[in-house]
Amino acid sequence: MIRDRLDEAILNRDEGIMIKDLDSLYVPGERSKSWMKFKPDGKNSVGDSLDLMIIGGYYGTKFQRRSISHFLLGYKKENSFIPFCKVGR
Repeated sequence: MIRDRLDEAILNRDEGIMIKDLDSLYVPGERSKSWMKFKPDGKNSVGDSLDLMIIGGYYGTKFQRRSISHFLLGYKKENSFIPFCKVGR
């Protein structure tokens, strides 16, 4: 039953599932065996990889004015690249 719920969570692209003792209380930041998080291993499940390419750059401000401080990444769709995210170096 737990495996079925985890498989369902994976298909829904959820992070995982939480299993808890119904008589326990939730305490923020506390780790206990009464509340356990189960996540997939990551290799063949939720941890999808992205194939991104640097398609642009941004010059820094103040001290980094002469060098690129952030890169614009994109993914290929048909014959063009679609901007996806910006990352710092």
